[in-house]
Amino acid sequence: MKRKINVGITIGDINGIGLEIFAKFINSQYFEKIESKVKFTLFGNENAVFEYFKSLENSGQLEKRLENALQSGSLHLVNINVKPKIEFGKIQELSGKLAIESISTSLDAFLQKKIDCLVTLPISKKAIQMTKPNFIGHTEYIADYLNAKDPLMTFVYQNFRLCLLTTHIPISKVSGEITSETIIKKAKIFAKSLMNDFNVVHPKIAILGLNPHSGENGAIGKEEIEIFHPSIAKLRDEIQIAGPFPSDGFFAFGTHKNFDGTIACYHDQGLIAFKILSKGEGVNFTANLPLVRTSPDHGTGFDIAGKNIASFKSLKNAIMLAVKITKARPKMTK
Repeated sequence: MKRKINVGITIGDINGIGLEIFAKFINSQYFEKIESKVKFTLFGNENAVFEYFKSLENSGQLEKRLENALQSGSLHLVNINVKPKIEFGKIQELSGKLAIESISTSLDAFLQKKIDCLVTLPISKKAIQMTKPNFIGHTEYIADYLNAKDPLMTFVYQNFRLCLLTTHIPISKVSGEITSETIIKKAKIFAKSLMNDFNVVHPKIAILGLNPHSGENGAIGKEEIEIFHPSIAKLRDEIQIAGPFPSDGFFAFGTHKNFDGTIACYHDQGLIAFKILSKGEGVNFTANLPLVRTSPDHGTGFDIAGKNIASFKSLKNAIMLAVKITKARPKMTK
């Protein structure tokens, strides 16, 4: 008999909506459907967790469900000895310290084979930077911790899968970061992930142009002519790839539906369209890691934290995707 998949959950920023949406998932029909096949390990501070729910509006049912999950063994809490004060919507050094300790502890657990995959709740980078000034983000920190090269930031909503050539850099630096080597390397990584993680046998990939109208034959930028077209020509010997497409019409007319994956040049080029189309239900997935890591595609929700009005749909999809990809990778044994 196959053992249960152990899904690690990092606590995120405890002054945000992360714990609220996780408890809402535990309280949902989706949890009931997978409870027999999955168990969860939450990396946080026990006292802070229960203080959180005592501070959250109308949280009695959520707190009770969380307690029931802990008592039944469906949820295990790994206690971290950092206890910030619950101040919803506030950026604190201790909340950042708990968040980064949660991530590090969860990664140690993965390396020790105590968890099978990881779902990260939203963090405040500014809070973490009070402890770790050089912290860039989840993707970069996890890859560095696991000594993994070339993590690929990917976003998933149903059959719409989108990855980024560049991630969290100023727009002024985007063009300089996009080289033929970058395009070829990331396209191959994306194709491999589509095959191994999403069971797409012969993935069809689209790549968006950098400039308006994809440069309009060089009239609005030379990158498409000098970098994109030669890179695509080289890639076509190994993978099915088309483009570069002008991004406005590509999404407006639904061209993305004709492809298994789309490559965007920079954050907002891809993410504005993705978030409009996914309507708050998208998932952030880091491809090309030894660890299956997903997260909701939204932030800490500081503006609504504590009000018990946050939607858990993105987190639900992140959990379901992490489990699905874990199953798609080498079979787990008892």
